[in-house]
Amino acid sequence: MMFPVTAQPGILALSLLGCVCGLLAGLAISALHHLIDFARWLFEQPGVFSMQSLPQLPTQFWASILGALLVGLIFQFVKARHRHTGLVHIVERLMHHQGQLPTRNAWANFLGTVIAAGSGQVVGREGAAMHLGASGGSMIGKYLELPHSTVRALVGCGAAAGISASFNTPLAGVIFTMEVIIMEYSVLGLAPTIVAAVSANAVAHLWLTAHPTLSVSVAEIESLSQLPILLAVGATLGLIATYYQRAIAWLTVRARDIPTWINMSATGLITALFAMALPLTSVDGFININQALAGDMPLSTSLILGGIVLICSSLAIATAIPGGIIMPCMLVGACLGSALGHLSAQATGLPAEQVALFALLGLGAMFGAVLQAPLTALIVILELSGRTDMVFAAMITVITAVLVCRETNHGESIVSLLLKNRGLDYRNDPVSRSLRRLSVIPTMNRNFAVSEESLTLDQARDLLRGKPDWLLVRPEKSPAFVIGAADVQYAVTVASEEDDDNEEPRLINLAKIPGDRRQCAPVPLRASLQEASETFDSSGVEALYVERTTRNDPTVIYGILTRKAIDKAYRT
Repeated sequence: MMFPVTAQPGILALSLLGCVCGLLAGLAISALHHLIDFARWLFEQPGVFSMQSLPQLPTQFWASILGALLVGLIFQFVKARHRHTGLVHIVERLMHHQGQLPTRNAWANFLGTVIAAGSGQVVGREGAAMHLGASGGSMIGKYLELPHSTVRALVGCGAAAGISASFNTPLAGVIFTMEVIIMEYSVLGLAPTIVAAVSANAVAHLWLTAHPTLSVSVAEIESLSQLPILLAVGATLGLIATYYQRAIAWLTVRARDIPTWINMSATGLITALFAMALPLTSVDGFININQALAGDMPLSTSLILGGIVLICSSLAIATAIPGGIIMPCMLVGACLGSALGHLSAQATGLPAEQVALFALLGLGAMFGAVLQAPLTALIVILELSGRTDMVFAAMITVITAVLVCRETNHGESIVSLLLKNRGLDYRNDPVSRSLRRLSVIPTMNRNFAVSEESLTLDQARDLLRGKPDWLLVRPEKSPAFVIGAADVQYAVTVASEEDDDNEEPRLINLAKIPGDRRQCAPVPLRASLQEASETFDSSGVEALYVERTTRNDPTVIYGILTRKAIDKAYRT
C-alpha cells in the first residue's frame, strides 16, 4: 500500500493514524498488565517451589532466581540484534534506522518483561509498554509506506501511548515523548501524540479492572523559609542520580563480555538475597511508591529500600533485563525523598504530614535528573497531585537536581550514556533534528526527464520540449549523472548549426558535452532529508535521484535532489 506521492500526510491524517496507534497500543498494554499480574500470581503459589530438592526458603527467593534464569536463557538464544529493548532501543532506531523497529525485539521485550516483572525483578512495566506502542506505530508506517519523517511521528505516538497507559498520566506521556524520544516540539507532531496518549489511556481504563495508578495526598509548602531545604533535596538527589548513571555505565561495560544468561541469573540472585532481607524489594513498584507518597514509609525503610532499588535496578539495566527504567527512578526518588523529608522534619520541626510532599518532589527530581527531562518531571508531579500550588516547590527541586546532575555528569542522560556505551553516535544538534523531521518528497525537484547517454537531435528536442530543469542519465557501465537542461539546449543549438550540411543524423553524448554535470546516487522515496544528507556525505556525489522500488513493479524515479535544495528546506 502506498501513500500519495504528491504530499505528506497532513495533521488530520496523522491524528487519525495516531488514534489507531493509541488504540492498538492500549490493547497491547492491557494484555501486558494482565499477563504480568498472572505471572506474579503464579510465582507466588506455594506449590510452585515445593520440590523436596529445594531448600525451604521464601517463595519470592526462588521466584526471583528462576525468573531471571528463564529470561536469561530466552535472551541467550535470541540473536544479539534482537536483544535490544525499551527506551534506549527506541531512541537508537529513531536516530540511526529511520524509526524502523523490528517486531522480534518487541516480542522479546513483551515476553521478557512479563517474566521479569512477574518474578519480582526491579524493573518497570513501562519499558515494554513504550516498546509495544512504538513498534505498532512503526508497523503502521511500514505497511502504508509512509515517509520516514512521518514514521518517526507515529513511533512517538506509540511511545506516548505506552507512558500514558502505564502511569495514567497522558499529558506526561506526550511531554516525555517530545522531550526524551523525539527531542523536539512541533504542532504537526504534538496533535497526533496527544490523540494517541488519550486513546491508549481510555482503552487501558476500559480493559483493566484495576488500573495501576499512583495516588498522592500531600501538604503544601508552608513558607519561603523552606526554600533552602528544597534546594538541598534537589542537590542531594541530583548527586545520587549522577552516581546512579555512572554505576549503570560502569556495570554495562563490565557485563558486555559475560554470557547473557549468567548476567541475568546473577542479577536475579542478588535481587533474591535483598528480597529475603527486605520483602518490599520484590513488591510491585506502584505499591511501594504509593506508600511513600502517602507518608506511611518509615525513615529506615525509606533509606534501605531506596538503596536496594538503586543497586538492583542498576544491575538489571546493565545486564539488559527487559523492563523500564522510569519506575525504578520514581521509586528511588520517592523513597529517598521520603527519607529526606523525615530527616528535615526531625531537624527543623516541620510537620510530619510534609514527608509525603518530599516523597513526591523526590520522585520528580530523580526522574528528571536521570533522564534529563525536567519538564516531564514537573508534569508528572502536577498530574499526580492535581494541584497547581505544587508547581513552585516542584520547579525548585527538579531544576536543582537536573542542573547538579548535568554539571557533574557532563550533560549526559542515561539514554545518551547507554547509546555511547554501544558505540553509537548520539547526535541531537538542531540541524540533525530539523533534517530528520523533513521528507525528500516536498524538497525534490520533479521537473526532470530521464534520458539515454547518447541522443539524436530530434530525441533531444523531444525531451527538452517539456522544459525540464535536469536530465537524468543512468548508463549501465558507469555512474549515473544529471546535467542541466540549459546546457543540453545549448549543445542542441550548436549541433543544429553544424548539422545543416550532414545527411546522417548527429548524436549528442551527454557525458561529453560541456555543462553542469553532476554525478548522482539513488535515495529512497520514503527517506528524510537527514538520510539524504548522509547519502551525500557517504557517496561523495553532487545530486541524488529519488526512487521507489517494489518487488513487482519496476523502479520509478520521482525527482532530483541537490544539496542546495536541502539547505534551502532547512533554512525556510
